[in-house]
Amino acid sequence: MAHLTPAQVLERRRELLLNQDTEGFVDLFAPGGVIEIPFTGPDLPARLDGQQAIRDYSRRIAASAYGSTTSTRSPFITPTTPRS
Repeated sequence: MAHLTPAQVLERRRELLLNQDTEGFVDLFAPGGVIEIPFTGPDLPARLDGQQAIRDYSRRIAASAYGSTTSTRSPFITPTTPRS
């Protein structure tokens, strides 16, 4: 994969998740990649260590969430212009 800017990685992440491509999402991470989830609920991990943990969690969440997300606009990446 070519070098991507942080914004491009987030855009790619959004595309993969909207397309229900869990494997593509996991491939964005290094083998020892980590996701930390600071505000979890009961029975949810606060940290995912490695691609397999990310894969397992993503599949579990996807199985319960897909179909409810239809927006193609990312709420997290919003271009802004400097204020004068």
